[in-house]
Amino acid sequence: MKKGVMLVLSALVLVSFITLVSAVTCKPTVSLVNQDPYPAIPGEYAKVVFQIDGLENPDCGKIQFGIKQDFPFSLDPNTTNEITLNSGTYQRQYGSFYTAPYRIRISEDALNGDNLIETYYSMYPYTSEVLNSFNISIKDTRAKFEVYVKTTTH
Repeated sequence: MKKGVMLVLSALVLVSFITLVSAVTCKPTVSLVNQDPYPAIPGEYAKVVFQIDGLENPDCGKIQFGIKQDFPFSLDPNTTNEITLNSGTYQRQYGSFYTAPYRIRISEDALNGDNLIETYYSMYPYTSEVLNSFNISIKDTRAKFEVYVKTTTH
């Protein structure tokens, strides 16, 4: 009986250790690789592309990735936000990363300058989210003018 209990406890410790080592060795990194247009225009759309590196390690399992929809950024309704990635996919002589493109809507009320957009990811079994922040440059470049007609001729 004692051997059975010790065997079960040893197995639990080993599984916990493997899970901990997997979590330590699996550290995906996210970077913003493109923003179009630059700067983004309030009331318009911008295309942004994120790159998720570090997916070659099969210990990462499944990774859930998405963007936070906070002011001044949003996605259109019925647009897929979360992407599920399978780690361990690696081709020799090719990069072991995933590119995640998004078409985001910039609020009409967005302020000029750098505005933070947050991405998140979690690993299966879905643990707490890891947040990353990136600057999206916004500037209202639309011309503002008034037309005044003094007289007209026929």
